[in-house]
Amino acid sequence: MVLFLLLSVGTTVKTLGNTPDENFHLYLLVGQSNMAGRGEVDSQSYPNNPRLIMLNEQNEWVAAQDPLHFDKPNVVGVGPGLAFGQKMLEYERDSKVKIGLIPCAVGGTTIDMWQPGVDAYDGAYYPYDDAIKRLRAAMKDGVVKGIVWHQGEGDSSKEKAEAYIDKLAKLIEMFREEAGCSKVPFVAGELGYYRDNYKLINIKLQSLPTVVANTSVATSIGLTHNGDGTHLDSESSRKLGERMATSMRELQLRLAGRGPAYGGKWMPLFETAKDTVNWHSNKATPFPNQGWSVKSKELILFEGRKGGDIFTKRKFSDFELELDFKMTRLVNSGVKYFVNQIENSDNQRMEWIGFEYQIIDDFHQDEIRGFDDEKGSTAALYLIYAPNENKKLKPLGQWNSMKIRVQGNNVEHWLNGEKVVSMDLGSEDFSKRVGETKFKAYKEFGKKREGFLLLQDHGSQVHYRNIMIREL
Repeated sequence: MVLFLLLSVGTTVKTLGNTPDENFHLYLLVGQSNMAGRGEVDSQSYPNNPRLIMLNEQNEWVAAQDPLHFDKPNVVGVGPGLAFGQKMLEYERDSKVKIGLIPCAVGGTTIDMWQPGVDAYDGAYYPYDDAIKRLRAAMKDGVVKGIVWHQGEGDSSKEKAEAYIDKLAKLIEMFREEAGCSKVPFVAGELGYYRDNYKLINIKLQSLPTVVANTSVATSIGLTHNGDGTHLDSESSRKLGERMATSMRELQLRLAGRGPAYGGKWMPLFETAKDTVNWHSNKATPFPNQGWSVKSKELILFEGRKGGDIFTKRKFSDFELELDFKMTRLVNSGVKYFVNQIENSDNQRMEWIGFEYQIIDDFHQDEIRGFDDEKGSTAALYLIYAPNENKKLKPLGQWNSMKIRVQGNNVEHWLNGEKVVSMDLGSEDFSKRVGETKFKAYKEFGKKREGFLLLQDHGSQVHYRNIMIREL
């Protein structure tokens, strides 16, 4: 058994013996500068938690603090690693568990530099080889529980992005082989959405879970840079670290056969004003300060397109979503799911697109522009499937209840306790219907089984309440 002696911040933690401790959970932190961290070090950078330690440059275990990394001493700062470790500790109920972070990121590296035997980068670093040496040293004391990756700024050109996932898949395989387990959970973080070319990598990352098993992608939507247009600020770095930890925990639980991170229980996306933290605007970093309002436990979208669409801060795959909605006259809105950035082949642009549970004033169809048939009516899968004869919509001003249920290829829309739409996403019928709509211009439409949830601002007033979700 390994014995840890931790006295104070910066004090070396000695280990006695070389038998790995099952309660010592190791996490390899790899990538380039945003993983290493370029945020400003502040009072949150020194948690001094005896259960959260890091491998320093001399391969000694010391108290974890920012900066974790040491790739470029003059600029290195706050990255996502420390917040990731703190969040992973929160998930651990066993007080015997300790978290060991293995920082190995090197700023400025491309994915091609993360290969065995690559010549020294910046005259001093051998990114992959150095990381493996440190990983092997750490594994004498603990057990690898996950790998966290944030890289891609150096590959964010159209040509390099095309080959990115294939290269990353091979790198994951090598890391896992060194870790001694082909199923080690791997979490990649998206690049910031504040630069258009970074989206080229984010689009590719969305396919990672379908290409490599036991992988997940933590979103960076809503995160901000530190003023240089490249690096996350301290607050955003920590938010990304927490999102990475949430993704890591979900992978670990699924691998253990224990289901989603919330144990299949219902969790609120909106019940009270405090739950607006679960959403962010497509126009600004936080929840919008106009257009949307909270009153008496209602989330209200006002007329005028001032608020913009709001997204959940994380993606969902198999789930049940329930909520109540109340319509106003001539309302035209919707609840979208499986929302991702997908290329529109007609205009060669990346656009946010997904399935839509339509919410519209069925009672005044003739006055609503673009209302062509029942595939555009309330509870429809917009433009693709119309609701069936079970549909019973309550009048304007009254609350309706809706449910979206997704499991594998099976998707259901419910309205006021009745199933009104049912479809098989893998069927020829579904493909045929998509091909008859505007969605045919999006080659990936209907193929992604994970995405954000979105409440649409289409310019008219609608009320929501009791927005609850559980993962299946």
